[in-house]
Amino acid sequence: MASKAKKEELFADEILKWHKDKKISYPWRETSDPYAVLTAEILLRKTTRLQVSRIFRDFLQKYPSFRELASADRMKLEALISPLGMQVKRSELLIGMSREIVEKYGGSLPLSKRQLEDIRGIGPYTANAVLAVLENAEMPMADTNVLRLITRVFGLESKRARARDDSEIWAFTAGIIPAGRSKDFNFAMLDFADSVCRSRNPRCSECPINGICSYWGKTSSRR
Repeated sequence: MASKAKKEELFADEILKWHKDKKISYPWRETSDPYAVLTAEILLRKTTRLQVSRIFRDFLQKYPSFRELASADRMKLEALISPLGMQVKRSELLIGMSREIVEKYGGSLPLSKRQLEDIRGIGPYTANAVLAVLENAEMPMADTNVLRLITRVFGLESKRARARDDSEIWAFTAGIIPAGRSKDFNFAMLDFADSVCRSRNPRCSECPINGICSYWGKTSSRR
C-alpha cells in the first residue's frame, strides 16, 4: 500500500486523468458568471444535473441576473423550475437570496467566504462551490457523494452521525486538492462519485483507483 502522501497524490492524479476523458459539459460549468454559478448550485440541490440542464438555459434567459430574479413573479418561477421538485421552497430561496444580494451588494455577488455564508440560503458547501469555481480557491465541494468517495478510498470513519457534518473530513478533503486545480479536481470528484463510486452497486472492479482504495481492499478480500 502506498504511503499516505503518495496515496493522496495518486488519487488526485488518477481522478483528474479519468475526468479528462469522461467529463460531461454542463452550462454552469462553462461560465465565469457568479450569478449563473450560484443559482445553478441552488437548483442542483436534491435533484440531478440532467434535470437542471434541461431547464437551465431557459432559466437564465428568463432571469438573467439577481435583479430580475429578485423581482420575479413567484408563480411563474415555480412553474419554470417545477420539474426539479421543491419548487415552492426553491423559488422562495432564490427570490429572497437575490433580494438580499441586490439590497446589500448592489446586485453583485461578493466573493469572500464570510460574506457568502452571511447570505440567507448559502451554507459552507455552496460558498465553497462558488469560490472553487470562480476563484479556483482550494476549497472542497464536499457533498454526500464526494464524502462517500473520500471516506471509502482513504478508510476514514466519521466521528459524527453524518460525514458532511464532520469538519475533520472536510479539512482532509481540502488538503488533498492539487494546487491550482481546485475547480477541475472538485468537478472530477463529483462526477467520479456519481458514476463510479456510487452509493449502491459501486463499479469497484472497473475503478482506476481500486489499487489504493481501502474500501476495495476490504471488500475484495471477502470475495
